[in-house]
Amino acid sequence: MKHSLYDIFSGFWEFRKNTALTSVQCDLFFFLLNELNKRRWDNNFKLQNGYICNALNITDNTLRAAREQLKIAGIINYIPGKTRQSVPEYEVYYLKFCGNKHNRSEEHTSELQS
Repeated sequence: MKHSLYDIFSGFWEFRKNTALTSVQCDLFFFLLNELNKRRWDNNFKLQNGYICNALNITDNTLRAAREQLKIAGIINYIPGKTRQSVPEYEVYYLKFCGNKHNRSEEHTSELQS
C-alpha cells in the first residue's frame, strides 16, 4: 500500500463533508476498510452478509441499503451473492481519499465482473 491509513481516514472525512452518508454507511465503509487491511490490501475479497450484520449489529436489509449507497457514492464496488450459492464480493476504493490526483476512475479498474 502506498498510502497511510491516516491519509485514507483524513481524506474520507473531507469526502464526507460534501457527501451525505449515514452513520451506518460510515460504519460499513470502515468495517470493509478494516477487512481489507486484515487481508493485506488484497482488494478483491468476499464476506458473508451475516458476518457483516453480526459485526455491525444491523439487519440484512440495512446492510443492503448501506452497501448500495456506498456504491452510488463511488467508494466501494460489490457483486451481491446469490442465496446459498455465492458470497458477496467487495472492492474498496480507498485511493479516492489520498489526494486530488487519485480518484476511482484513474486508480481503479474494477476487477469485479457482474
